[in-house]
Amino acid sequence: MDQPSSSESEIIDILNRHNIFFEREKIFSGLKGVTNNSSLPVDFAININGFLAIIEYNGAQHYRPINNTPSAIAAWRRLTKNGSARIKFATQNNIPLLVIHYKDRKAMKHLIPKFIEDIKFNIHDTKPRYTKNTKAYFAAFPYYNFDKTDDSPEAPVNPLKMEKIEELGCFNIDHAILWTQEGLETMMAREENYKSEIEQYKSVTSELVMHIHELEEQVEQQSELIQSLTEPVSESKKDSKSQAVNQNLPDFIGRFRLNDSPRSRLTDDAKTFIRLLSSQYSNDLFEIHRFLKINYDENISVPTIKKCVS
Repeated sequence: MDQPSSSESEIIDILNRHNIFFEREKIFSGLKGVTNNSSLPVDFAININGFLAIIEYNGAQHYRPINNTPSAIAAWRRLTKNGSARIKFATQNNIPLLVIHYKDRKAMKHLIPKFIEDIKFNIHDTKPRYTKNTKAYFAAFPYYNFDKTDDSPEAPVNPLKMEKIEELGCFNIDHAILWTQEGLETMMAREENYKSEIEQYKSVTSELVMHIHELEEQVEQQSELIQSLTEPVSESKKDSKSQAVNQNLPDFIGRFRLNDSPRSRLTDDAKTFIRLLSSQYSNDLFEIHRFLKINYDENISVPTIKKCVS
């Protein structure tokens, strides 16, 4: 067997990278040269999941004579006829065949995997062009079995391609996902952790919303307080305030809030008391606020007081 050419060496590297079992210059009893009836080898006989396929690389000499001498022209005609014999042999025996044109040498790393995938998908009765110059030949299905070829070693069916995905703890086997017990448990633990983090984010977000609402109320309260301090007070309002202050207000002995939290909701008794104060203070909300702060140490916001008296 001759040493592989540079182009054939590239094909060998591609097949090895894809874990494809192959034989170089394979001879078949039914494949003979047209001119001398001698055995006609193929460049690569490959095993795809137990099926035989052939890859041929055609150099420039397959498409034109290397010069105009009679011997070069005769060699070119012989190569052309032998190429046709290989296509006929592959078609008659249901063997997928890929004929790579020398102009597509740089594209072989894409063309050969494409050919392999098409075989795995069992395409048949078609002659797809992978490029302008490179063509594949698929006859009927099922394809010819690799282990039935003459003088071939006991070649096992090509094993499934397995790739471990470390970050997920699983395996990719010919586009199917296989989980290990450890990987599955890790993934489930991650899911629970993500759920816990989501709940934490929801809690934090809820607290932020509540805090923003409280700040808005404080800003509104301060704005109204500033406005009340800067606006001139009418004489009638002054008189009403003085009159309310001088009156004997009832003493509140109940609870202002439902619980001990300063942000807790007001009790019904507290709301009733605030409505009573509103009548005494002529609905002056800020005076009611000051009264409750001074006499009961209750910091009830002006908007809240407004809700009670409205």
